[in-house]
Amino acid sequence: MNYSYMPSFISHAIMGYLLFGQSGAIYGILPDVLGFLPYFAKIGLDQGMITLKEFKKWGDIFPQSKMNSNDWLLYNLSHSLIVWLTIYYITKDKAVYSAIFAIVLDIFLHNKEVWRGPAFLYPLSKYRYDGIHWLSFKGMTITFTIIALLFILPKETKQKFVDFLP
Repeated sequence: MNYSYMPSFISHAIMGYLLFGQSGAIYGILPDVLGFLPYFAKIGLDQGMITLKEFKKWGDIFPQSKMNSNDWLLYNLSHSLIVWLTIYYITKDKAVYSAIFAIVLDIFLHNKEVWRGPAFLYPLSKYRYDGIHWLSFKGMTITFTIIALLFILPKETKQKFVDFLP
């Protein structure tokens, strides 16, 4: 199966929104936006105009092999639980948990064959878990199940969960 389609950071926004509202949606996509925007812009400027059909095959246009050390540094920092827990500690904004939840999902929904997962303990460790791909049947089932549960759970139940978070 070919998994070289655009990553679904939109699912991070949806999950964040369903738990924390608009700020949760924004925090949910921040790890990917901060981690990839400069790299995507650099490749995009080199490529010229890219059609939507071409962009969907992002793995061909944005290969890991073209990421330089600065790109990896930004990706590692933006996908570090240490960084986001520090941001939460400083801001006390529970919507930051959207970024943390997005990274936790990314830990398990990436594999080394398609796109290696985040170094989630960076800068303490560069360890990356070899999970399953987010566009595999199992990966999509996990993602859609979480979204469906968040969608059907009563608002009061979700609020109790948010209130329970430290």
